[in-house]
Amino acid sequence: MGGLLMGWFGENGLGIICDNGKASNDDDCPCGCPSFTGRTITYVDKNVVGGTGDGSTWANAYTSIQDAIDNHPRKEIDIKGYGELDQYPTGILLTNCNYLKGIGDCWIGGSGNDWVIGRTTYAVITDIVKLENLTIKNTNISPSVHPSRGIVGIRGIFLDIHAPESIGEPYDRCSGTFERCYASDSWYGINFSYYLPSIVTDCHTTNVGGTGISFGMNEEASLSSSITNCTVTGGGSNGGFGFGSYGTMTDCVATGCSRGFYVRGNANLVNCTAINGGVGFRSNAMDTDTIFTGCNAINNLGDGFSNIGGVCNSCVSTGNGTVDTTFWGFGFSKCSNLINCSAVGNQSCGYYANISTIGCSESGNCISTYSCICTDTCYHHLYQCQEV
Repeated sequence: MGGLLMGWFGENGLGIICDNGKASNDDDCPCGCPSFTGRTITYVDKNVVGGTGDGSTWANAYTSIQDAIDNHPRKEIDIKGYGELDQYPTGILLTNCNYLKGIGDCWIGGSGNDWVIGRTTYAVITDIVKLENLTIKNTNISPSVHPSRGIVGIRGIFLDIHAPESIGEPYDRCSGTFERCYASDSWYGINFSYYLPSIVTDCHTTNVGGTGISFGMNEEASLSSSITNCTVTGGGSNGGFGFGSYGTMTDCVATGCSRGFYVRGNANLVNCTAINGGVGFRSNAMDTDTIFTGCNAINNLGDGFSNIGGVCNSCVSTGNGTVDTTFWGFGFSKCSNLINCSAVGNQSCGYYANISTIGCSESGNCISTYSCICTDTCYHHLYQCQEV
């Protein structure tokens, strides 16, 4: 499974060389998906006047993105002429091996409840596309009721893709390599495929209604998945990061989210931070293989770490909870295995109803007499509070 799933990650796609000796940029390459590097370019310019319209140069550019895709599916298609206030194209249908690249400020989108760029079916393992430097916009005014979608069901390489404002699901069940992708003011952020793995780097979402960045629960989808150096600010009802299982999340930050990180299965979190939200880190007591290493929960309204069924190693929970009874604000609550962790300045107990604490420390907890349910011993010593 590893070769088939992982071989296409990266700038060069599958990198298959055609058996008949044809160059990789030839449209009639008979096998697989040619490299995305070094392809012949087809040009699209909505504002071009005159020319042959065959896409051979900017002067002879197509005026229709779809026509360029249909006539040259395996060439690099460079697009310009679609500024922020222009009439955007929408309903662009991709096929295997397409490569769309925006030149300058390039907006693609439209109104209504349908997708902007996508496929008639969700991505399959043998297909791959590349999208670069595009802004995806859908002007549906009520995405929570009629969830318009941006990029739908695509497996591929996504570089510098922006999805601002009023898109229900900017990235809907996509998979592949994502770098510098963004979503803001939408119903959901970046929603990855349940069935295929993804590598996600330097991606960011802001003010989304649902989950900011999320993977599904399928084992094969998440086995090789990773999220690195990503941020979610203002995650809504489902929280900041949602991670199904069998993958790694490193150096990620959730700020002001209802739940900073909600993870399941074999998820491995390293140096992640949840700050100024609801609950910092949450899992399920039955998911005994989750691992949290060097993670920080800071100034959240609720618990710092809650219901972690696996291991928290060298994690820190600081300043969580409220001064009244709205939220308890435990440092670590109902976690299974805590190693070398620290609870500092939480409104309630530093450690509450955990199963095992080894080499842990705490100081200055039980600040609020309204929310602390432990004895005075809790304030001065590492005391394993019990559920009452």
